[in-house]
Amino acid sequence: MAEGIESLANPEDLELARKASEQMGDAEYMMEQQNLLPENMRRGTPLGFVADMGYSGDYPQTGENAEVISYGMPGNYDRDMGNFPALKRGKNVIGGFYERKSETPQDLEEEYGELDLFNLGLPKPGAVMMFNSPEYMQAIEDQENTGRAGKESVANVLSHELFHRGATDVLPLSELEKFSSNEYRNSSIPGFDYITEDRTGERAGIVFRKLQSVDGQHRYLDALDKLSIAKGDITALTERDQMRIEDLIAAGQVGQQFFNTQTQEDYMLRTPVPATEPSYESGIAGLMTRIADASEARKAKVKSMDRYRKERGRGGSYDTSRLGNRGENQVEFD
Repeated sequence: MAEGIESLANPEDLELARKASEQMGDAEYMMEQQNLLPENMRRGTPLGFVADMGYSGDYPQTGENAEVISYGMPGNYDRDMGNFPALKRGKNVIGGFYERKSETPQDLEEEYGELDLFNLGLPKPGAVMMFNSPEYMQAIEDQENTGRAGKESVANVLSHELFHRGATDVLPLSELEKFSSNEYRNSSIPGFDYITEDRTGERAGIVFRKLQSVDGQHRYLDALDKLSIAKGDITALTERDQMRIEDLIAAGQVGQQFFNTQTQEDYMLRTPVPATEPSYESGIAGLMTRIADASEARKAKVKSMDRYRKERGRGGSYDTSRLGNRGENQVEFD
């Protein structure tokens, strides 16, 4: 996996590296990194859902948020010479990586034990590894030709690796796929044809199925990386990447509905946003409530009755546009 390793650590810089590692796990620092991401990719948004769960979703099991370990701080001499510790794949510098919880210390020793780059110890199973010196992150930006400062790469790489953690070791993806296909409540009710058919569940199910492989995770992470470079402007992406971003939005919406209070207890997981209660009762009572809501929504091409009902209860507004934020066909509630 690793090529082009340069070891440049010296004792006087180990303390700096340790402090950087501690800082990475600090909640305030995490908030600063979130603020460097486009607003529609941050915690609490549908696009941030998988990385959210990677950061704090398994807190009820572990008693802590995801551990983030920082490597790659150059010494003063090496910095003056323009050198820094580097982990590469081919010609490209790698900004970080994630090791799944099932990895054993023996596995990690075999893969990384001879690399002096890991001067604070070997990578840990279930932890996110980052290389976050300014020189390193600027090299990441330069190879992408984004014209940004290196600090944006720290936030982007951190979100990227937390996404891997959420998909690989936290989220019950098979159950989410089943829920998306079989139980997610769309807005289509027989006899109420004016309500637009909702494909949110179908699209989310595809995402949760593909996230079960690393290649599938990168399918969506590549689109997210491009969205970050585009400063959150979905319209600046190719049609294919726009579709993948919209699929991720659908998955985030469905995932947030899946994790109601009871489901969080069952899986010993927590969502970073307040848990949603099941939208409707089962049986005839729930059906009658749903029909009443549908009658109120007759003038709008509602795509998510759950969101429509929630906003109505808040006295807010519901936007029926395709991405939900373009101000088209907005329904205001008193």
